[in-house]
Amino acid sequence: MIPLLVTLTIACAPTSLTPSERWPESGCAAEAPSLDDPSRRAHREALRITLPDGVTVAAELLRPPGRGCWPGLLLIPPGFEPGLPLQDSDAAELLARSGLVVLTYDPRGRGLSEGVEDHNGPVHQDDLAVLMRSLASQPEVDPDQVVARSRSFGVATLAGALARHPDLRPMAVMDIEGPALLPDDLEHAPARNQESLAALAIDEQWWRDRSAALNIGAYTGHYRRVQAKNDHVMGEWLGHAASMLSAAAEGEAAWVDENGLESGLEGGLWTEDEVEASSLGGRVKADDPRAIELLIDLYAPTLAP
Repeated sequence: MIPLLVTLTIACAPTSLTPSERWPESGCAAEAPSLDDPSRRAHREALRITLPDGVTVAAELLRPPGRGCWPGLLLIPPGFEPGLPLQDSDAAELLARSGLVVLTYDPRGRGLSEGVEDHNGPVHQDDLAVLMRSLASQPEVDPDQVVARSRSFGVATLAGALARHPDLRPMAVMDIEGPALLPDDLEHAPARNQESLAALAIDEQWWRDRSAALNIGAYTGHYRRVQAKNDHVMGEWLGHAASMLSAAAEGEAAWVDENGLESGLEGGLWTEDEVEASSLGGRVKADDPRAIELLIDLYAPTLAP
């Protein structure tokens, strides 16, 4: 038994991945993923990525079975949670078997990653830019078919990274019920959320750095908001969703929709009533089949724009 255990330990040792400093200009051309016939188990590879300042973050790639060229998906953890547990979800396995290279990671200061926690601020945003470029640069990933998906407060990291690093070129981003403007949105959140963030905020700039609606307007691709009528934090208040959709539409985004439905008034403004009319029933859970289908739909070659 001892030699077998040693062999397994070596096989599971993390791979050191050299981070990419720029978005690749070209690469392999992948076919869109499909949920129709996912079979066999995906291949997992633990990674350690050393960032420009020397901090090492833990990440993991989940690849489709076999060899080929595939679209890429970067999963951004919600709140202040580590991201590697996302790789153990049934949804991540399904997405990989359906034809996606899925990258998850523990942000610096969380889980298995080194460094000091930045609570989704500029440091975490810069780290995310490195990880997104690195995913796009993998030889089996089509750099023209990379999507970044955030959930909840993870959108602060995503939107900030896109604004701070205009070279990032994900073809689409999917924001699942993320807050828009802080601290205004917190007035509609439970007391525990208000107290935890207020205790961390050091000045007005701290809030601005993490207010996704102030940053998402810089993104030039397809912005998709996934929103339920009963938000996982804000309940029945949907003003934050209207703010995010409006900010993206008034900004540089090529295409903006909520749950796959285009709307908005003249000039790109969305109202809470319009958001509610396009919202999903019930609540959207982490592995909600509706959210998975909306994610796969982003890769469809016939989808506008």
